[in-house]
This record gives sequence, C-alpha cells and structure tokens, in this order.
Amino acid sequence: MKVLLVAAYYYPHMGGVENYTAHLTESLVAEGHDVTVLTSKLSKEDPYEERDEVGYRIVRLPSRHFVNQRYPLLQKGSETRRFEEEFAAGSFDGVVINTRYYPISLFAAAQARAYGVPCLVVDHSSSYLTMGQPAVDVVIKAYEHLVTAFLKRKVSNYYAVSQDGVTWLKTFGIQARGVLNNAVDADAFLACASSRDFRSELGLGGDCVVTFTGRLISEKGVWTCLQVAKCLDGEGFSFVMAGEGPEFDKLQSEAPSNFHLVGRLDAPDVAALLVQSDVFLFPSMYPEGFPSSLLEAAAVGCCLITTPIGGSRDLIPDERYGIVLKRSSSSEEICEVLRDVKRGLFASCGDCASARVREQFTWRSTADAVIAALTSVSQEGVQDY
Repeated sequence: MKVLLVAAYYYPHMGGVENYTAHLTESLVAEGHDVTVLTSKLSKEDPYEERDEVGYRIVRLPSRHFVNQRYPLLQKGSETRRFEEEFAAGSFDGVVINTRYYPISLFAAAQARAYGVPCLVVDHSSSYLTMGQPAVDVVIKAYEHLVTAFLKRKVSNYYAVSQDGVTWLKTFGIQARGVLNNAVDADAFLACASSRDFRSELGLGGDCVVTFTGRLISEKGVWTCLQVAKCLDGEGFSFVMAGEGPEFDKLQSEAPSNFHLVGRLDAPDVAALLVQSDVFLFPSMYPEGFPSSLLEAAAVGCCLITTPIGGSRDLIPDERYGIVLKRSSSSEEICEVLRDVKRGLFASCGDCASARVREQFTWRSTADAVIAALTSVSQEGVQDY
C-alpha cells in the first residue's frame, strides 16, 4: 500500500508525535509498504523532498513557525501546489493524519477528500492544549474546537493512541473507531543502549535512582520532580533529569545535590540511563496522548510512577504494573510512594510492565492495525461525517 503519513513536525524536530510517526513509518516499510511522510519545513533551506536511509520519502512544505516552534502555519506556493498534483495523480492509497489541529492536517484532509483517498486521523491528546497561561489557554481551547469542526467536514474516521484519547475525542462530538497504540520495540531499545556509565559519571553509588526523561516544560511536572528531590535529600535517592527545554537553566540553578540534569540525550544514552535507573517518575499534567518515555521506561523494567495521563491506565491497569498517582497528588505524597518503592513494596512491577509492553505494545501490531484501518475505510468509501 502507498501510505502518506502526516505530521506537523518531523526529524530533526523530535517529540512524542514525531517519534510515533518515525517508528510507524519504519514498521510499515519493513512490511513492504511504500511510505511518504508529509511535514513542515523547519527552514527555508530545507529541500522539498528527501529519502531516508530506511527507504521512505520525506516531503517538507514551506511553513512559518509560531509559539516557540510549536505551531507551523502552512504557506501556499509552488511546492504546495506540486504536492497537490501528487494527490491528483493518484500517488497514495491511504492517508494517516497525526493530530487534529494543525493547518497541515487540514490541508492533507482536504486533498484526500477531493481525490477520494481513504483517510483517517490519529489523535495524540487526552485533554486541551495548554501553554500554562489561563488567558492564552482560553483562546487555544476555542481554536481547538474551531479547527476540529473544520476537520470533521473532511474526515469521518478517527482513532486515538490510548483509551483516554478515545474518551477525550467525545468532547468534540467524535466517536473514535478504536485505538492505534503508541508502542516500543523493547528488545531493540535495550540493544541500542550505549556503554555510558551514569552511576559512575554522576557519583550515584548505590542510591535508588529516580529518572525523568522528556521536554523540560513546567506542564510535564519537572518542578514536582525537583520538589520531591529536595524532600528526599539525604535519604539515599538520586534524581536524574534528561531533556532540554525552557526550564533547564532555572532547574539547574535550584537543583539540590541529589538532582542531576544531563541535558538532551540520544536514544542509546536514554536507554543506558533507564537501564541504570530504579524508578521512572513522570508527574506530567500535559495533555499527553501516550508518552513514548513511559513505554521506554517500562521496556527496561523501571518501576513506573506517573499521573493519570493518556495511556497510563492502558499500560498500568493496576499496581502489579506500576503506580498511577492521583492528579492532585502532592510532592509529599510522591515522596511516600518512593519510600515504599525503596522498601521493596513494588519489587515486581518493573518486570510485569516490561512483559506487558512486549505482549501488547509493539510497533508491528500497531502498523498492522493501521493498514487494517485504512483497508476498512477504503472498503466503506469516502463519506461525510
């Protein structure tokens, strides 16, 4: 099948949606499908088209970027028209759009509709977008409803990456057809681990190592991690935070002696860090779909402690697999949970979570489900919502 995957951003701008797109693309190519990724140019110098070493094609359309590189606005021009001609020429058998609310999503949906190409949307959220500013968030909420209303006129087939996402789509009057899980190739992730020794490098010794990986923004719970570290200073816990973002410098300036920021790591170093960690702490309040970082930590057998974000209950249905905190949990309550972990009360949950991702959250199964969904849409024909 000739599949078009749409993502507002793509490599080298990487995040949860971008990782989902990349891994899904590689899995589809491995199964013999012809894949094109449609995304935004990060700079004017980016080529219109390139081919990845795995064998798939990347097309980048001119865009202007707003909100700290979080919102690309598609620009009309010769390259956009060139891609429209590809639709007209029947270049694609199916279109998969990642996320609802970007202009490039609307563009791809309109083209698929115009030329009768089966199309589905995979939503990656479980609550409203937020910038952490109430006045701005009101505007964003209204925008999200408006753009979704436009998209519903073009596409009638919606999926989510978690059961929380399925529930969330009902907010927009959308009955999702199912879940196309985020996933992890657990064995490959473990195999790629570098030889970097974080325990020696950071002087962690025999401490219980608590790790966070992700973008360093307040909505991800990075300040909660810092408060917990301060609370447990001197109790045999060391905290390691990997990632980059606007909060890095301030976190660095306020970090206690048991709190280590290591910056952005490549995948081999992330894997190495997680292998050397005991606990993965992810107190995010961000509208997560199903964070890759949670799946990666589960893959290596970390004890998982997270808030009830999208995907958390899919991966952690009960305390055999980890701990899902209350949304209102304080840093003091998280400290008590960590003390329980250190005492061995959740000794087997890391192994249970690791087995669960290998059984239920593989990229091959997600790729197969995507092809099955596109085939189903194709058989039903293009319909109005």
